[in-house]
Amino acid sequence: MTITEGAVLLWNTHEFSTFDITVNTDPTSGDITVSAYFTGGPLAGDTANAYPLVLHPNADCATRGLTALTSELLEVFWE
Repeated sequence: MTITEGAVLLWNTHEFSTFDITVNTDPTSGDITVSAYFTGGPLAGDTANAYPLVLHPNADCATRGLTALTSELLEVFWE
């Protein structure tokens, strides 16, 4: 599954950064990732990628399908 969504980040300086976020949960199409491309604000043009090192789908994923995906450990890279 790949999910794409627009989002806004509010900084403690009261500035805004807008970004498009993509979540890829299909390991056959590459690494499981959360990627953000900043389209406006202080980080405009930057990209951030997070790679879950420990990933937990919902317990009934095999019978119900994926409804939740959590991770307590990520590697984040900025470009």
